[in-house]
Amino acid sequence: LEREKMEGEQKRCKRPGCGKMFSEAANDGTSCKFHSGKPIFHDIKKGWECCGKVCYDWDEFQKIEGCCIGQHTTEVQDTEFWKSSTVNNAQNAIQKEEMAKIKTAADFNKEQ
Repeated sequence: LEREKMEGEQKRCKRPGCGKMFSEAANDGTSCKFHSGKPIFHDIKKGWECCGKVCYDWDEFQKIEGCCIGQHTTEVQDTEFWKSSTVNNAQNAIQKEEMAKIKTAADFNKEQ
């Protein structure tokens, strides 16, 4: 009786791109449509790395159907975002600029 109650309990799927409610009783190997890749957020572009689907509107992004099929899960998935090279290049330039500003004590004393 306890097992039947647990199997009928509704849970939320944690796979990227799914998020649907499910019960263990109906959770077969084809019940979940999800994305295996990282989400892409670059400027106004949104999409999924795994299937290459891209859009420019948040509502449209949420409607992109998963490209993989499997079972629903309640385990939190790694949802690290895709990082553009533009952001990395900007961060590197800031770090180089900050390093260039640091002077040694000897250089500082020479300027005095």
